[in-house]
Amino acid sequence: MDNLVSRAACEADLPRLCAIWDECFSVGHDYFLTCINNLPGRDWNDSRILEKNGEILSALNLYRIPVRFGAAVLSMGGIGDVCTPAAHRKHGYSSRLLADAQAYLVARGCSLSYLYSGLTSFYGRAGWSPVAMPWARLIRWQETARDATIRAAREQDVAALDAIYHSFFAPCVGWAERSPEYWRRRVFSELHRLDVAERDGRIVAYALSDVLPDRHGGFKEAACLPGQEAAAGALLTWLAERYRPAKTGRRGHFLLDLMLAQDLQGLHNELMAMVLDWDLFAQQMQSEFQRRLAGRRLRLALAVDNPARPGGLLFENGQASALRDRPPDLALSSTDFWKLLSGQARVDDLLPHLSPLHFDLLSAAFPPVEFFYSNGDYF
Repeated sequence: MDNLVSRAACEADLPRLCAIWDECFSVGHDYFLTCINNLPGRDWNDSRILEKNGEILSALNLYRIPVRFGAAVLSMGGIGDVCTPAAHRKHGYSSRLLADAQAYLVARGCSLSYLYSGLTSFYGRAGWSPVAMPWARLIRWQETARDATIRAAREQDVAALDAIYHSFFAPCVGWAERSPEYWRRRVFSELHRLDVAERDGRIVAYALSDVLPDRHGGFKEAACLPGQEAAAGALLTWLAERYRPAKTGRRGHFLLDLMLAQDLQGLHNELMAMVLDWDLFAQQMQSEFQRRLAGRRLRLALAVDNPARPGGLLFENGQASALRDRPPDLALSSTDFWKLLSGQARVDDLLPHLSPLHFDLLSAAFPPVEFFYSNGDYF
């Protein structure tokens, strides 16, 4: 018997967890304590550890946050802060802990999981697939409004900020549902700065960024009301000037890259995703699939090949359910499934030889969409 135990952390584990975070991450343990404490609804069960004879071999944190796909709200379990002390690496401990985390998230009612990492091969073997995402929504702001007033956001601005957030990202999929408490505790955090642009006394744009000087990639998110792109441009220009590399000593700061580049793919950790529970995923996506399919009656069984969480969807009578006990009509890799779900590929790109009826059904089920992206964090 290997004496390895996967379990929830508890407050008594905190000194050892802080020591591990300090060893494995440059930002130090205060950053992680703030991330944990500021997420509404989170408890110690969402910090998972693998230990042997009382020694912590690997640890990670989970961030359970609802995300929206059109009319559907899905329960997402984010994987974060995966770390193994140097003395215990190369033994498969983090892989074992990731498997435990998947089972735990399913038990807590999560239908899918996100994680952000540059280690795509490692996490790919554990079941997550890359989700390539466009940055175009953030780099269209070439003009700047001269009449925009820039200031720091205040907590009393939450209603206005939330209205901008919902308006701007409503056409996208994958964005987090934010309650007022979430805004106040998670977004208005000492780890972040939130600035707004006003015109005629009204907040019309905001930008969220890190305040820690050694964090990789200071910029996180920006949004504006319809027709206020120039105000957003003024805000981002102001931020770029404020955090110019000559002042920070860092080369190629993200904000300046944001203003100048046309393609920012690959600059930061990639988002990876996985369906954890196909039954729950189909249930939670039901309202959105019904809207998309608009009464299409054709039956089609789509298998998704993921060794960690195999499954798929059965489209029938204008609805979707988890694929069970039925030979699939079509099969996709998990990576290609996420390309469809996140709008990064068309059906005919991945399945070029479909019949017209199958093409019509799948094109309706997986239309071109834009995937929300907040830079390397769970927002």
